[in-house]
Amino acid sequence: MKLELIGHDEKYAVEQSLLTLFPDERPVYGPVTDEDASAARITLTEDADSVCVTTAIAIPSLARTMKRKGSAATRWA
Repeated sequence: MKLELIGHDEKYAVEQSLLTLFPDERPVYGPVTDEDASAARITLTEDADSVCVTTAIAIPSLARTMKRKGSAATRWA
């Protein structure tokens, strides 16, 4: 799975989560493009009192499941 880290370089934590949630995937780092079959963008932002981590993830099997359940899943919205 292609992983794009934005605002941080916490590779170890991201890799451990990836391997726990998706054991068949292996991390590849770099900018995510529409051509990547499975990918995640993990963005960290912080201000004086808080930290926010957002993950946008695209996995073909997950998209099919969401579509089947009627979700409005979009790629890299």
